Amino acid sequence: MKFALLAMYGGPDQIMGVASGVATVVGVLLMMWNKVLVTVGKVINFFNPSKHAKENSQPTQPTE
Repeated sequence: MKFALLAMYGGPDQIMGVASGVATVVGVLLMMWNKVLVTVGKVINFFNPSKHAKENSQPTQPTE
């Protein structure tokens, strides 16, 4: 038997720890999904603001 093949073996004791960590991260992400999307949107808008937001931010003068 080759040692490289034996070194790649992942038994249940190793896999369950990794799977538990991944499940925890996914669970927290799902609980806060709305806040995650808002934060990602703010980051994207910070680096690439849309023209529409700039046009609406200018106050208009009332005409008499």
